[in-house]
Amino acid sequence: MAENLPQLANLTNEVIARGENIATDVSSEDAIVWLLDVKKWADDTLAKLKSAIATKAVEADKNFSSARGDQIKVEYRAFGSEFALSPDFDENKDFDPALMKREVVVKITPIASAIASYEKETGELPRGIVRNKREKQIIIKRLTS
Repeated sequence: MAENLPQLANLTNEVIARGENIATDVSSEDAIVWLLDVKKWADDTLAKLKSAIATKAVEADKNFSSARGDQIKVEYRAFGSEFALSPDFDENKDFDPALMKREVVVKITPIASAIASYEKETGELPRGIVRNKREKQIIIKRLTS
């Protein structure tokens, strides 16, 4: 993104150069805190913008669903299921196979602590179990706001 905003390229390099030393120089946290503040400001501003767009777009057209420019597309849509069972739904009285379906989901999940114990005792993983390849990531959290 910084390549689209040339004025930010030098700032990006400076923040990375200062922030990447956090493991050995805690004073470099100021660069990371500044970046987290900018991210929070951008996230908050984007949320306010989305709300304003929704309000204005629906005022202009009650059936508004999207707008497209040269660089962005804005969509206004609902997420999640459209219908749900009411709290007073009675499966014996209200179930209609033409309108509803029964789903039984069985999920088998490895129990990490039990598998670790098994592996420690036997020196191998149980049959049917493999170790996932998990990538470590850096997580940055703001301690105070």
